[in-house]
Amino acid sequence: MPFNNTTVGEAANTTQATQTVDIIMEPAWLTIVRLTIECIIAVAGIIGNFAVCFAITKHRTLNIAPTNTLIRNVAIGDLATLLISFPLGVVREQFTYWPLGEFTCRYIFPLIDIFFGVSVWSIAAIAFERRRILGADVPRLVLRSSAVPRLVCAAIWLFSFLGISLPLVLIYKYYPSPDMKPICRPIWPNPILSFIYSIAMSLFTYVIPLSLIFVTYCTIKRKLYKSESFHIEMADQSFSGTFKSSQVALVKSRIKRFNKIMTPVVVVYAISVFPLSLFRILILFYFTNPVFVKYSHVMFRICFFFYILNSASNPLIYSIVNKRFRQSFREMLAWA
Repeated sequence: MPFNNTTVGEAANTTQATQTVDIIMEPAWLTIVRLTIECIIAVAGIIGNFAVCFAITKHRTLNIAPTNTLIRNVAIGDLATLLISFPLGVVREQFTYWPLGEFTCRYIFPLIDIFFGVSVWSIAAIAFERRRILGADVPRLVLRSSAVPRLVCAAIWLFSFLGISLPLVLIYKYYPSPDMKPICRPIWPNPILSFIYSIAMSLFTYVIPLSLIFVTYCTIKRKLYKSESFHIEMADQSFSGTFKSSQVALVKSRIKRFNKIMTPVVVVYAISVFPLSLFRILILFYFTNPVFVKYSHVMFRICFFFYILNSASNPLIYSIVNKRFRQSFREMLAWA
């Protein structure tokens, strides 16, 4: 999760070395309310993402679609975020020291950033898969083997580990503080490496995947427009109106199916993760600014709230816009 390398406390310590800055903290009642809301969102997201995984795995009409294999990968990443990243993030927030031991500090806590990369790159892979299917002359005859999407999912997990979490595993340290309470934090051998890593993570987990998704969407729209124009032209030369109506309906159906699920998913991701991505960049340039440090805790808690909200929102989107998912969810509830 991005808060591994976005430590507000370190920024405050650097500033306090030269001057005293009083960081604005939440009152106790607001912390309780916020954590209660976050826990409710997390529980709802856990149930929803589990339902998505269950529905795709058990429902044949959903399981045979390669795109749904990638959607399940998104759900697994979000599920892991809510089950692992969220509790560890709360521990990190509520304790001034690390109470979970050295192994958790050095090998578990850095690994939770994997889930962040898995979710966004699985969404990007879905866009590429739709481009492949919609670009085929006869979409229904495109190879629908689940082997390729599963390999893509495995590659996304491996790539996320190597690019996001492995550097953190190498530099996270567990050591006693002056009051003998254990501290868990990244110790970069050179400050420039921390700067490069933070910039790279903003590009890798936000700017690059969303840019690729946008370009892919534009490519799909353009191809569908050309396809629709071609079919209308062919229909005008046909003696039968059946050809025209069937081909135009096919094209419009492609557009509708593609936009129905992925557009709200991408929009929600772009909006909800933007504050955290922006905060990651701002802290690099304003970590000595007294005003920024003063409000850094409040800003980070807002960013973290929206990130948790994003991990829990996708099942709600699926259930609203897709009839097959709604049917599968109802079947699962009836079975339960």
